[in-house]
Amino acid sequence: MAKDIDDADGFIASGPVPIGFACLGARIDWGGWMKGRELGVFSQGPELGPLSEPGDVPFGVGVFGTSRDAPGVWGTSFGPFGVQGQLGDAGPSPLPKAGVFGTANNDYGIIGTSTRRPGIWGHSEDDNGVVATSTHSFGVVAQSGNGAALQIDRSAAILATSSQRIAVSAVSNAVVAVHAHSGAPHNFGLFKTGAVTATSSGPFHGVSALSLNFDAVHGRSGGANGVTGLSGAEHGVEGLSFAPPRAPGVALADAPAGVRGQSLMGSIGVLGVATPSFLSGAGVVGVGTPDAPAGFFEGDLTVTGQISAGIKDAIVPFPDGSKRRLH
Repeated sequence: MAKDIDDADGFIASGPVPIGFACLGARIDWGGWMKGRELGVFSQGPELGPLSEPGDVPFGVGVFGTSRDAPGVWGTSFGPFGVQGQLGDAGPSPLPKAGVFGTANNDYGIIGTSTRRPGIWGHSEDDNGVVATSTHSFGVVAQSGNGAALQIDRSAAILATSSQRIAVSAVSNAVVAVHAHSGAPHNFGLFKTGAVTATSSGPFHGVSALSLNFDAVHGRSGGANGVTGLSGAEHGVEGLSFAPPRAPGVALADAPAGVRGQSLMGSIGVLGVATPSFLSGAGVVGVGTPDAPAGFFEGDLTVTGQISAGIKDAIVPFPDGSKRRLH
């Protein structure tokens, strides 16, 4: 039943009827046009809850729909978008077709909030569930707690901050849970194996980590290597230390070093192995300078095999009856 009332309300269709307002026909250009100072269209489903009158909706909303047991706003289309929203004069979008599309000049295109479920949820059978791009800032920003107060480089593709929980958590039943790449596209093949992998095809680090108070990179394994480094052109693992020289009273074992190896269960602290090759190589090499020796040992030294200096050697008898090789 439709009726005209006073100037306060332009049109009201009240039930009980299946459809409140319908405009059908192949030759109709506009099914309905409703323009208001505060609200263009108001739609209320059954058992709405606290909102009961159009005056209870937020001020300045183009379309507002609420429902307890069904979608508040639902749109289907065989064209670009099922539901489209625009804030300001953002203009047409170069993005592909989407079920829901929002554009804005200086604010959020789409906002999703929830107290118990995901704020925004995307699902796809054959492609990405959620795709986010940005020209001048982060593609994806995720916040837990008050973690957004952290000062992080704005050139990152993903910003994830957390003050109480894990910032990023990823689980995969395939090969890689998280893979990050920098530089031109490149197929790294088997090197993209692991729970988290990072690759680079340009003059950049595959992984870069910085810590002011603890280990920048910490590797731990219960059945294999804690950290493995492989290189086809340079060092497999390189360590640099800019710490000052050992202070008086500091034990040699506690001195800062570019690379430090320690064994807690009786195995070898540092092990260097040279495999047969057409190139000359060595398990361990020490390079000295006029002000620093190539090698220094504190304690006993045990050597099996020959020691060669590559220059004139001499076997010299010692007073204890032993013979020693001097260089």
